[in-house]
Amino acid sequence: MAFWLRRWYELYVLILGLDPGLAYTGFAVLRSSDHDLSLVRMGAIRTSSRARLPQRLHVLYVGICRLFEESRPDMAGMEDVFSSARYPKAGLTLAQVAGVILLAAEMHKVPIVEIPAREIRSSLVGYGNAKKEQIREAVKRVLRLDWTGSYHEADALAVALVLHYRGPLRLRDDILSLRTAKIHK
Repeated sequence: MAFWLRRWYELYVLILGLDPGLAYTGFAVLRSSDHDLSLVRMGAIRTSSRARLPQRLHVLYVGICRLFEESRPDMAGMEDVFSSARYPKAGLTLAQVAGVILLAAEMHKVPIVEIPAREIRSSLVGYGNAKKEQIREAVKRVLRLDWTGSYHEADALAVALVLHYRGPLRLRDDILSLRTAKIHK
């Protein structure tokens, strides 16, 4: 069971946020309950720029699978992949990374949501064109962190926060009721 009974009456959900990237895929795990929100862990899965694309995707897949197995999230979210006309190849590569993440989530039976970058920025800062530094400051403020981590980690935290705020309350309640039903059988 991925959810935990903190006290006999209080349940919480583990939310995994992911910021997809070929060189660095940021991740953050938040513990979310009706009365509390706390950071469980964060970091980045790194790949070598010297490795070929299939090797790098394999490293990401293994790292993400390990993350799902160790963290056992109830739900996950990732920043939606976009492509610009100026860098179409980068968009295609990001789509491959996103595919690896989606596959890992499906293999571990974790529901995953793709959230547009503008929605993430707008939810945390108030407008969709916020800078990376503003996102980092917003997540530091919300979670009361004294931290100067990477933008990849900050973006992953932002995704997890938006998933928390977005109200997967219905999804969260559905997950908890399913998990609770399994316990009582």
